[in-house]
Amino acid sequence: NKKIIMKTQFKIFLLAILIVVTSCEGDENSNPGFYTLNTEVTSNIFNGFSFESLNIIHYPNKQNTKPDFIVLTQMNETGTVLGPYLSQQDLESRFILSNTFMDYNSAKSYFDTLTTFKNKTLEQSAFGIKPNQIWIIKTNKGDFGKILIIEAKAEIVENNTPFAEIKFKAEKIK
Repeated sequence: NKKIIMKTQFKIFLLAILIVVTSCEGDENSNPGFYTLNTEVTSNIFNGFSFESLNIIHYPNKQNTKPDFIVLTQMNETGTVLGPYLSQQDLESRFILSNTFMDYNSAKSYFDTLTTFKNKTLEQSAFGIKPNQIWIIKTNKGDFGKILIIEAKAEIVENNTPFAEIKFKAEKIK
């Protein structure tokens, strides 16, 4: 009986490990260069993206590092959620919509080969965020980065709170 119980426990243990391993495979944040950023705020700590570290950062933080951009929820005057938008906490003009594509493969091909861009007017915010868009973003250091929007969603969640989230690929423009 003890051997049967131990074999059963071992099988359950192996099954649990298999479930954990396979559930982690689809996480886009486990792929280098892919990120998820949303409007979630915990204890007055916000999330933003930094091209310097190529990562999601919390702010305020001890290093006094500001993110290059944040995601917010765009709403109209009646309170209807329109979608996510990008901004910068000091409301500086930093955003250029480089291009929009009908499908991911076309957008990714353009994103992967984008190394320069024409001087266009920088916008204060990036409105109308949708999948398969490529945005150029001026960083805190005056350099530029690019993001490819993979997914974009916005909705009203618990306590009638607006929520927005984007999944994106990001790289510095050298």
